[in-house]
Amino acid sequence: TKVGTRAFANCDSLISVTIPESVTVIGNEAFSNSTVKGELTLPSNLTTIGEGAFNGCANLTSINIPEGITEIKGSTFNYCSKLTSINVEGEITSIGGTAFSGAGLISIDNLLTNLTDIPIQCFRQMPNLKEVEIPARIKYIGQTAFYGCSSLEKVIIRGAETFVGQTFDGCPKLKTLFLPNTLKSCGGLFTFYSSHNLEYVTLEQDFNCGDLDLSRSTLYSQDTLHAMIDALKQRGDDEEKYTLTLGTANLEKISDEYK
Repeated sequence: TKVGTRAFANCDSLISVTIPESVTVIGNEAFSNSTVKGELTLPSNLTTIGEGAFNGCANLTSINIPEGITEIKGSTFNYCSKLTSINVEGEITSIGGTAFSGAGLISIDNLLTNLTDIPIQCFRQMPNLKEVEIPARIKYIGQTAFYGCSSLEKVIIRGAETFVGQTFDGCPKLKTLFLPNTLKSCGGLFTFYSSHNLEYVTLEQDFNCGDLDLSRSTLYSQDTLHAMIDALKQRGDDEEKYTLTLGTANLEKISDEYK
């Protein structure tokens, strides 16, 4: 009923695996750094996938997550670089740090649906990820969660309250961004530090986060810059003022009435 801890770890001649339906637990690092190849079907009765179970399985291309699995633990699919498809049959409510770091997934929409937070380095350095829409129920996005996603072009965030540093650093192709008025902490300078190609930024009306730095790009149009300023919530004299950082080149584009 169990595949034990590191049972097939580092097996360099393992190509095909059939896991019996009687198995309910896959132990920590059970297939870590093995050469298992192609599509892997997990048994429908499975209730636990251990930490790092498929870490470094660079030839794994597709896998299902059975209905009984609600948690994907840390490093489970870390650097599964050819893993482009994952079929989630139930509801994933928790994902551990570095769970999909370096994985080849094209979309993570089905992984985000029932989460409330995205932990540290969770989706770091995923080269095939081009668009992400983060649902309103996710309130926290951890440090370097999407760091180094080199193909990421569009990010829509619906209801997050906190970013931690370098969340979207290392995403040079990021062009389109939507930020909600629920944000309370944006992580400062390094959140979008490598986003030199940001062009279309939308701040939800009554945006009220005071540590947003978008100065690394100079591609914003005057209309986009004016719309950002218009979206800011009006603050009273006794409230802390904004530190929305746009940089000198962008400030020069803003008309006098907005200064």
